[in-house]
Formats: sequence, structure tokens, C-alpha cells
Amino acid sequence: MRIDEKAAGRRLDIFLHGLYPEWSREKIKKYINKASLNSKPAKFSAHLKNGDFLEYFFEEDSAASNCGILPEDLPVKILYEDRFLLVIDKPQGMRTHPAGCYRSGTVVNFLLDKINRLEFPDPERAGIIHRLDKDTCGVLLCARDSFTLSKMQEQFKKREIKKIYTLITEGSITRDCGRIEKKIRRSRKNRKIMIVHEQGKDAITDYRVLKRFRRHTLVQAEPITGRTHQIRVHFQSIGYPLLGDPVYGRRNAEIPMCLCASSLSFRHPVTGQRLEISAELPGYFMNIADML
Repeated sequence: MRIDEKAAGRRLDIFLHGLYPEWSREKIKKYINKASLNSKPAKFSAHLKNGDFLEYFFEEDSAASNCGILPEDLPVKILYEDRFLLVIDKPQGMRTHPAGCYRSGTVVNFLLDKINRLEFPDPERAGIIHRLDKDTCGVLLCARDSFTLSKMQEQFKKREIKKIYTLITEGSITRDCGRIEKKIRRSRKNRKIMIVHEQGKDAITDYRVLKRFRRHTLVQAEPITGRTHQIRVHFQSIGYPLLGDPVYGRRNAEIPMCLCASSLSFRHPVTGQRLEISAELPGYFMNIADML
């Protein structure tokens, strides 16, 4: 695995304990004794640097086999696959990775049925390059190995990946196109909610109107940055929350959130070829649009 900025400066044993808090000190020491850091034997007290490459292998009694996350053959459409990548059409309502009591029915459960879990140190995020909210459907890019994972995350970090979303808003947007440029941060009152705040991180969303209805708008949006809930928060901030958004819009149990990751454009991590992968709007999305 490639060490990123968040882990840089941490001691190796402390870093591993953060990944696997259930491991004893002796177990961590055993794994470090068999690990390599930048192709050299790893040391217990080594301080990690950004870009370091850490390699170690799970045994049968490791977190990878005892974490309660099992491979599942789920009905998920594969849009593209090769030796390095797997691109899926994530269904609305499916979680990207396990969390808390949700250990089944996630994208990770699906991926573990398709890839070698030993390629990834954290089984709960095996193959996950980026994520989509549970209620967002559409194109999700996944890696088959840690090398591909690192290369693709680097493209996301450099904003080299073009993401296009299709959505339906409450209200009829008057402008044909525009840019929403408002800083976003996590709410201090509710950590699960993001808010527009001048002390937040830069966030930019470009959009254009595809079709206007009497009280709703079909929109294509391109998030230039990748903040949590960015599109949902941005459109709420200009007075047009997403239709069916249970957090930032008007809660309606009968209408699922109308937000679809329509396409992703990126460079292949090995060939360098530019690929564009698209997903069709789901049936419920089109049915809602037809009723407006």
C-alpha cells in the first residue's frame, strides 16, 4: 500500500494499530517483522513518509478473514473491467463500504467476490477508489490491486478525473448554466451534515439546465472539487435542493433521491488511454421525470 499525507509522520506500529485496533501489540510486531517498507525490511519504530510503499501479507487469522465482511454475488451491473479496473453501476440504496452494523449488501461485499482481498490492507475498503453516497446511483470506479488504487486516487487528488452527474431539483432554476462556488465544512452540531461556511474548504460545482418542468429542473452538474455531499449542499444553498434528498431537501419516503453519477472520464493507470464510462439513468429516475 502507498502511504498518503494523512499517514505521513506516524510511526509504523501506531499506523497499523489505527488500521486494526483489535490487533495486540505482539500481533502488530509479528506483521512488521515480515513486512517491507520501500522494498527494505520494515522496522517497528519507522516513521512513515508521504509516498512510502508498505507491503505486508495477511494470514488466515487476520482481520481480513475475521472482520465479518464476506464476499457476496450481488446483482450489480459491471460497466467496464480489465486486469486492473472494475467499473460498476452502483444501485441507489447500496452502501459503498461496510460501517457499524451494516456488514452485508455493500459494494465491498460485491468486490470481494470479484477481486483478491489480500491485495488490500483494509478489507472494509477493498478496491474502493472513491465513494458514492448510499442514495446516489451510477458510475463507481474500483481497483483490483493496490497499485491501481494508488494511481487512481492520485488522479482524483490532482482533479484529473471528470465527473458528470444528472439530478432533479426542487424548483425551476432560472439560469441556463452557472457555477456554484461556496466553501463547505462539516456541521459542528451534527457531524453527519455538511454546511456552507466561509471557514470551510473550497468547493466548486458547474451546472447546466437540461430541461425545466413547472416546479422542478433536470440538471447536469460537474463537481470540480470533491467535497462530501458537495452537489447536494450546493444546490440547497442556492434554493434548489435535490428532489427526494432526505437530509438537505424535503423528506419524502415515496421518492428516492434523484442524483445519478452519469459518467466518469479518466486516464487508464497502466495504458494511459483516456476512458469515459457512462451509466444510463435508472428507471425510477426517468419515471419521476415523466411525472413532473
